[in-house]
Amino acid sequence: MSRKLIALAFVGMCGTAPLLNATSISMAGPCQAPLVEAVGCKYLKVTPLPNDSPLPMAIVVTCAGGTSRYVGALPQQQSATPFDLTNDGVIDGTVAALVDDPANALFLTPAEWLNDVYVTGELVIPSTDYTIQVDCGQPGSPNLTDPVAATTWAFGDVFNDDPTVNLADVFAAILAFQGVYVVAEGPTTKPQMDLDFCLPNQVISLADAFRIVQAFQGLSYAESYASSNCALSCP
Repeated sequence: MSRKLIALAFVGMCGTAPLLNATSISMAGPCQAPLVEAVGCKYLKVTPLPNDSPLPMAIVVTCAGGTSRYVGALPQQQSATPFDLTNDGVIDGTVAALVDDPANALFLTPAEWLNDVYVTGELVIPSTDYTIQVDCGQPGSPNLTDPVAATTWAFGDVFNDDPTVNLADVFAAILAFQGVYVVAEGPTTKPQMDLDFCLPNQVISLADAFRIVQAFQGLSYAESYASSNCALSCP
């Protein structure tokens, strides 16, 4: 049974202080450190383990500067949202976002998370180091796994193959906008190219391609979003 639990491990609003009074654990039983990888410049893929665990688990993401946030539902959603990575009609996992209020943290079993969770949010930004933990504790008594590190991809680099954005990155986004998720460099997915807006919307549009064009022209993430209210760093 899925449920939301108030995580009292934070002081005040989540994101104003690192986790407190939490036991860091590495369990061989019902709760283990997750599998984690960056899958774009604004997405982290998290797989809670073990897959068959009956325990509800929350996901905690910590920026390099020490600010931690739980993962909750996207705006206007009640739970993690099923995510089709290539518009082929197959659900590949769920998408969820970092939330400011720990009361909005989602506690779901791995099956309810649909195994793979694509975590995004305004504070998931390019070329940034994160650590991810799973919380399988109880209200007022968080129980955290050991942290797992990941670094998001460079701004506009669709294939994460070199630090330079090129026309192949631009063409991949344009083809994805047209519904094509296979290019000469290999298959692609939405998280590789979904980078417009402060909070990505899981739709590939020409606006995403335009951001990649800006990266190809040499603009940084901060320069591309200078006129927006988006966060430009993760403290």
